[in-house]
Amino acid sequence: MRFFNDRDVNGALWDVQVEYYQEGSLIDTIIPRRAPTPQPMPVLLAEVEPIDLESRKSVYISLQLVAEGEELSLLKSADQLQFVATMMPDDEKVSKPLPAWDDLEESA
Repeated sequence: MRFFNDRDVNGALWDVQVEYYQEGSLIDTIIPRRAPTPQPMPVLLAEVEPIDLESRKSVYISLQLVAEGEELSLLKSADQLQFVATMMPDDEKVSKPLPAWDDLEESA
């Protein structure tokens, strides 16, 4: 994902989540995790901490949704995804539709 803070002051995204819907009804939310970065040693997936956004600069971050069992089944049935977060310091809710997918992978 690419974020851009078009404000003249620094900010941060807190409480990062992905909401998933079916036929317009909210099914549930899932907290994304940072995707592993290519390094000699694998980096453990961790919940996304607040994302710092410097004034007038782009920030790129790779996120993964990790689900299993019933949560994975519900996620697979979703027909709409929405990225949601809280922009600080204004406590403003921000959201952006995410593209749907058809390539969910199940890990062994």
